[in-house]
Amino acid sequence: MPHREIRSGVFGDPAYVHAYRFELLGDALVERVIWKHLPEPRALYGDVVADTGAVWYRFWLPQYDQVVERYYLADGEPLGTRIDVSGPITCDESGCRADDYILDIRIDPQGRVTVHGEEEFERSVLLGELSPELAQRAEAHLRELTAAIARGRFPPPLVRNWRIDLSRIREAAQGASEGSAPGPAGDRAEDGEERDGQEPER
Repeated sequence: MPHREIRSGVFGDPAYVHAYRFELLGDALVERVIWKHLPEPRALYGDVVADTGAVWYRFWLPQYDQVVERYYLADGEPLGTRIDVSGPITCDESGCRADDYILDIRIDPQGRVTVHGEEEFERSVLLGELSPELAQRAEAHLRELTAAIARGRFPPPLVRNWRIDLSRIREAAQGASEGSAPGPAGDRAEDGEERDGQEPER
């Protein structure tokens, strides 16, 4: 049975990753990727989520057993949020991982919420690639998440109030170009870009 998994440090083709880092904020792991020159913009469900110099953040939230990603263009323009409906998060010395239940929730920059991946999810259940037990768990988790989003309780403040510091992004990109950036495993930074209690940058 095919096993889909979300893993820390894995963001598609590493050839296009310009700079990577991670940091721990409480019990949450936050990853950041700055993309190199891309042959063409990358789209997710019809919306652009990456172009040259774009910045992605991935939040591993053990308290919620959930993985959330936020996307920005190089100039700081927000491109929305993706919530990967996933299984429990496990972390060890090698990083964090969670089963990917195929279903995704997208929150666009205007706050519109849509659910995606339903056809692929149903097909995986019919083909036996996703067990009935996992399918029930995924559907229940999806209902919990959409209800929490509607009530303004999810994503949590760490994600919701995140702001991108463009001066720090430019420094990281320049360092990567000069060869002084960390390798694929990244480094642990203590100077997070989270601004709890403030509105996210528009």
